[in-house]
Amino acid sequence: LTRIDVPGAAYTQPAGVNNLGQVVGEYQDGDGRYHGFLWQRGRFTTIDAPGAAATGLAAINDRGQITGFRADDLTAQPPVIRGFVLDKGRSTTVDPFGAPITFPFGLNNRDQVVGFTLADPAVAVFRGFVLDKGANGPVTEIRVPGATSNGVSAINDLGQLVGSYGNPNATSGQQGAGQPAVGATP
Repeated sequence: LTRIDVPGAAYTQPAGVNNLGQVVGEYQDGDGRYHGFLWQRGRFTTIDAPGAAATGLAAINDRGQITGFRADDLTAQPPVIRGFVLDKGRSTTVDPFGAPITFPFGLNNRDQVVGFTLADPAVAVFRGFVLDKGANGPVTEIRVPGATSNGVSAINDLGQLVGSYGNPNATSGQQGAGQPAVGATP
């Protein structure tokens, strides 16, 4: 067990790890701002998306490519949250459906990025996606037949996906309850 706490942070949330033991995540500083971090062999590096008011990192692959999300204006209503892939210091926006909220949560060593978008926070209908060939590659929407929402949280090098979906048969007390789902890329 290795404890991962960014020094001086009010909150540290590791989110992704690769086969080299590099860990990415987010932390909240003493002023309440959120930053991304890379932890490697006991050392922390802050990684903020260019121009972002807040950054969160979700996954890192074995080539050191990182995916995450950024908020440029924390006062915007509804909020605008954009995904990105960071590769060798170059940030590329992930915005597969043009929705105001995009969360890429996983990437593998085959340049596939997965996550979900949210067009309207008041309605909370998520659209899962797989981007093939990196942030600007072709997009496939991931849908569980009959589901009210779909989200993808991780993908392995075989193209197998894991995520959740909204159960259309949930009772009124369970509306929006997610069900786990596992699949493979088309």
